[in-house]
Amino acid sequence: MKIYCISLDVDYSRRECLSKKFKTKYSEFYIVSAVNGNELTAKNYFGYTQSYFHKYKYLLTPSEIGCSLSHVAALKSFLKTDEKYALILEDDVIGSDVDIERIKKIVDRLDFTGVVMCGGQEGLPLDWNDYRYGKSTEIDPNLYKVNKYSIKFFSRTVCYVVDRDFASHYVDMNDNFIHLADDWVKYFDNTNYSFYYKNIMKHPIDLSGSHIESQRKLTQKAQYKINFLQTIFWYKCYRKLINLGYLLISILSKDEKIK
Repeated sequence: MKIYCISLDVDYSRRECLSKKFKTKYSEFYIVSAVNGNELTAKNYFGYTQSYFHKYKYLLTPSEIGCSLSHVAALKSFLKTDEKYALILEDDVIGSDVDIERIKKIVDRLDFTGVVMCGGQEGLPLDWNDYRYGKSTEIDPNLYKVNKYSIKFFSRTVCYVVDRDFASHYVDMNDNFIHLADDWVKYFDNTNYSFYYKNIMKHPIDLSGSHIESQRKLTQKAQYKINFLQTIFWYKCYRKLINLGYLLISILSKDEKIK
């Protein structure tokens, strides 16, 4: 299993911090130069974002586009190898050598096609925890196979393992037009890929240093004006009812609440 770490060339201090967190494993990291979305030309930016906006009515920020292009680059590098699995990390991940060993043990025992999300859910809406359900696995009671209704309540791309088949699928989707890197539910829609989750590594709770979060905040007000229906009370109630419907299906399926 190769380890890829996505990092902007200018973020030397982040990589230096990683070398201290992962004292022995850092030497195995293959550093992928992240795409700086802020350096995209206006023509390239609108070329990337217009197709996504046309379909989903969501305006991607330059950093979101850069993030997606960076993960595509990492997965393309992985697909050039003969490795069966790859661990993809972002340079703000919080973890240790021991965490990587835990992930490797899971991958060695779990024959899967899809994704193993290795944590990084800190700072997301608290009520998302209420809708995360799946079945614990025999190899580890804290490793869950997430049901298809719960994938939409997982986000982030800070630490995950992917197999070759899903990596190719991810790349192909973004070759058609750029998607949000962490909108996992779209990548799994109408597929038979498996989505596993175990809480191992962390994402910083303080997002003040996050390139992507800072731009999301700047565009939030404009985004709500574009998606004006989302500001209407009845629409929010409708979405809540849909989520409760997913929750009911998960409970009736005798799935477990993911810890």
